[in-house]
Amino acid sequence: MSVNVKEAVRLDHAPGCKKNKGCGPECKRRRDKGVFKAHITIKVPGRKETRRRLTIPQEFCGTATERDAWAKQEHDKLKTRLTAGARARVPTVGEFKKDFLDYGKASRQKAATGCSWESVFRNHIIPAIGNKRLDEVDELDIQAIKVRMKDYAPSSVNNVLATLSKMLKVAKRLKLISAMPVDSVGLLKNRSKTPEFYEFDEFERIVTAATALGSRYLAMVYITAHAGLRPGETAALLQSDIYWNRGANGELLVDKQSWRDVTDSTKTNNVKWQPMTLELAASLKAIRHLGDDHVFLRDDGRPANQKVFRVWMKKVQRRAGLKVNGNVYVLRHTFASHLAMKGAGAKDIQELLGHTTLNMTMRYIHLTTAHKEKAVGLLSKASQKLAENGTRMALAVVPAT
Repeated sequence: MSVNVKEAVRLDHAPGCKKNKGCGPECKRRRDKGVFKAHITIKVPGRKETRRRLTIPQEFCGTATERDAWAKQEHDKLKTRLTAGARARVPTVGEFKKDFLDYGKASRQKAATGCSWESVFRNHIIPAIGNKRLDEVDELDIQAIKVRMKDYAPSSVNNVLATLSKMLKVAKRLKLISAMPVDSVGLLKNRSKTPEFYEFDEFERIVTAATALGSRYLAMVYITAHAGLRPGETAALLQSDIYWNRGANGELLVDKQSWRDVTDSTKTNNVKWQPMTLELAASLKAIRHLGDDHVFLRDDGRPANQKVFRVWMKKVQRRAGLKVNGNVYVLRHTFASHLAMKGAGAKDIQELLGHTTLNMTMRYIHLTTAHKEKAVGLLSKASQKLAENGTRMALAVVPAT
């Protein structure tokens, strides 16, 4: 959105010039002294960019202040008309896609979120309701999306529905619609699953396989299974983020993540200090280098990313004789699961994993039965006490002989 005032330029055509087919070198441009034009550009959400070039009346060309005031007034008039027209014609879901994605970028959303939104629009929302106006989206449209995704996991369906809800809220915020067209998108109930993790003997096989493959593989295993870092956090880790003199074995500063070579804040926007085990510290020292500041590098010297870690993980799983899927997150789940099985507190596990809520951490607590056995043991003690009391009461009522 801009307003520029410039002196007009006149084109003097040479004799025989075919004006409608382009001018020749004989045609000359010269300033049209005393004539000024206002160049106005306006972008209204839901409409294409509008440009106007207006000649300023002579009575307003006396000074630059008068010219600018006239141009600003015409700009405001045009914007009012265009805004009224935009409100009269609500854009469709497909037309609003670009403005919605631009809104996310302007709000400095994470790169992963923007990529997820674009994928959801392309694969699910546009095919289902792309031609519907924003104010026409109703419950039937939401049901149609759920029917189209009947073979998807509830979490995937909820991701699409949450993106749709966010889109409608942004449209309302931008005043493209006066109110939310639906009260709720009706998220599906998502049954909590037991996270996949490696048992202690399976993890030993993973360590043995990674050791045989090389120091990079072993460091990747330990930084996830002994520190719980997410793959994106591992990809963004720099040598300057390793503080060897903190704690018993050193600590890691985890304050960023990498997504498709774009670095931004962590998933929860938090900064944490992660203590290192002796094994993790030794594996990181083994891959110290003088090249790029990134800790993990590929063979060609470029920083490793999540895709590279999946390839490395597949090699480790294949050599260990375990299921090959390249899922690095199973090591993070192993980190939390082993902590729970060894008796670590839920709050400590939450802080080490960087979870925002304790509910996310509680998925791992069921793996240890110590607290349950202790609770059930209380019943046994209570039963024993009741039995003793009952015996004493029975003896009290027995007549003396």
